[in-house]
Amino acid sequence: MDETGILKGKGSNGLVLGRAKTKSVRKKQPGSRAWVSIIKCISAEGIPLYPLVIYKGKTVQQQWFPLDLSPVFLPQTAPSQSGQARLLILDKHGSHITTEFMWQCYINNVYLLFLPPHTLYVLQPLDQSVFSPVKSAYRKELRYLSQWNDLTIIGKRNFISCYQKARLAGLTAQNIKSGWKYTGLWP
Repeated sequence: MDETGILKGKGSNGLVLGRAKTKSVRKKQPGSRAWVSIIKCISAEGIPLYPLVIYKGKTVQQQWFPLDLSPVFLPQTAPSQSGQARLLILDKHGSHITTEFMWQCYINNVYLLFLPPHTLYVLQPLDQSVFSPVKSAYRKELRYLSQWNDLTIIGKRNFISCYQKARLAGLTAQNIKSGWKYTGLWP
């Protein structure tokens, strides 16, 4: 499990046509520049869980943390036989080390493995092979959306639509498995 952020209306650099006398040519970006946090979880079998999308707000941290495993993680990782344990690998963020979160893991037979500080860029499978392709596909979707409509504002509906397409393109079983293999956490 790991968290990443995306600017809702931030596309990417690209080739544009402009006048030769102009020093720089501006490229149109869709309106919003609001930050969206996304919590993702993947299995070593190459299966992505549904993401948790968190929009900017004044009370976001109090609403979503400590993490609640019930709505997303537990149902999607239900073991085939009762009593089987699950392993959740995550960073040692303060929101994960609360009594409520630890108790929730204990009563649901979820073992926790906290990655050592300052090693996430090496040991986190999502950082190694998933976040970059998803963000690249998201920027491609934004470019496509903005080239057809000058007035496009990246609201929540457009963001979710673009992100879902990007998620399907970048969050492949092959990318997920290669992240696990690269980190050495799973063969």
